[in-house]
Amino acid sequence: MYSTFLVGKTSHKDVKDSSSWLFRLYYGNRMFMGYCCVSCEVLYITLFLLARKETESLIDVLVNTATASWIYLILLALLLFGWAIKQFVNVIQMKTAADACVLYDMNKKQ
Repeated sequence: MYSTFLVGKTSHKDVKDSSSWLFRLYYGNRMFMGYCCVSCEVLYITLFLLARKETESLIDVLVNTATASWIYLILLALLLFGWAIKQFVNVIQMKTAADACVLYDMNKKQ
């Protein structure tokens, strides 16, 4: 949000000048962005509900769920895909924001 303010954009979702095709796809298509956001949250809830013990590892929950039923396997695959895209977009956005802050500071010193 701070880098958005520094560069004078009205929203951090403004991707007109972005060089990342994934970033443009994510923010340019609300259905895709919604799928990724919902997948992320539903994955967390699903893994929480499917864990048998509090001490069970994430890998154990994923493997046990995926091998229990093909329906669970498909559900996990769809959720993991949306989750992974969202996390990757988060990293792109963080790097872009850091670059914008550095560029602003460099221009300010000159």
